[in-house]
Amino acid sequence: MIKFRCNNCQKKIGVKVEYAGRAIKCPSCETRLTVPQPQPAPSPVPAEAPAADLPDLAGLAALEAAAEPTQVRTAEAPGRQCPACGFGLAKTAVLCTNCGYSFMKGGQKLDTKIAKAEVGGGDSGRTPTVGGAGRMALGLTAASAVGVVSCIVWLLIMLFAGAELGLLAWGIGGLIGLTAGLIGRNPSPIYCGLTAGIAAVSILGAKAVVAGVVTLGVMGLGLIEDWGIISSLEHHAVMLQMAEDGELTGTEAEYAQFEARTFFGDELTDAEYARYDEVYDAWETVDPMVVERTAAMSEAEQEAAVAAASAQYSHLDFDTLRADQSELDEFTAGGMSDSFGGNFVATFGLLDLLFFGLAIATAYSVAYKQGA
Repeated sequence: MIKFRCNNCQKKIGVKVEYAGRAIKCPSCETRLTVPQPQPAPSPVPAEAPAADLPDLAGLAALEAAAEPTQVRTAEAPGRQCPACGFGLAKTAVLCTNCGYSFMKGGQKLDTKIAKAEVGGGDSGRTPTVGGAGRMALGLTAASAVGVVSCIVWLLIMLFAGAELGLLAWGIGGLIGLTAGLIGRNPSPIYCGLTAGIAAVSILGAKAVVAGVVTLGVMGLGLIEDWGIISSLEHHAVMLQMAEDGELTGTEAEYAQFEARTFFGDELTDAEYARYDEVYDAWETVDPMVVERTAAMSEAEQEAAVAAASAQYSHLDFDTLRADQSELDEFTAGGMSDSFGGNFVATFGLLDLLFFGLAIATAYSVAYKQGA
């Protein structure tokens, strides 16, 4: 049935469908009308599906833990960004799993402990902050600087304490790892391995400095020992005695007098210095004679010659002159020598090796934890 109104009197008129397009008269006012074509029935509008209730965040975490991907959908590709933190999300995301921002609750942030999801993958997990090459280089540079400064402090402590403290080496390793981790922010094995290498080089460098100082000290005292007969107190006391007894004559006696006077701290005039230079070559004959005479004397006779010289030059500190040999004996008794390699190895005892290994392991582990 086609239903329409009269254009003149507005009376409702109903005719069969087959009269569509024909002319009829209005039954009320007899106005001539044309029956309109029938209008197609409008398609039904589907009712809007009610929005699903958003599960609370603890529920989402439980769903993820229970591996129910049909209920918790993971974004296949980033299509929108969280307006609160800028985290990449899927186009259909209703919740930012990074900060808890809710798109369905007007931006309200929900309390969440859900881990960050890696965009583009279906697994949920923690995404570490990985520093780039620039941060890695900066971290390693800072760690190297910390290693140098720490080892200098360690050496100063050893100098004043008189002993090496292995715990400090362990602490240096931890400090280097902490610096590299905080700045570099990279938990990769290569980066952490380089950090451990910096710790090892720093500690080995400090050990090398100790070994070098000891080596130079032993070499210096060794020279004193080698030349001790020529520069010793007994040698010059006997030389002075031989010159005064007339065993040395001429330029040899002059050289002996000048040499003994300068050794015992007596000041020479300019004219005497000039003459000392002229007769200095006499040492080639005088010194062997004095060595031979000293070797033939007993200890009591040598002490008598020293006593005579000390009485003549009472201002001289004879105890200081005897200190060099005792220092050398102390060094050699401790296992030190004039070999750098031997002294370097000697700086590593059992505890030193233990703390050295702990320092390297600590530097690696701390750098990894801070970077991750």
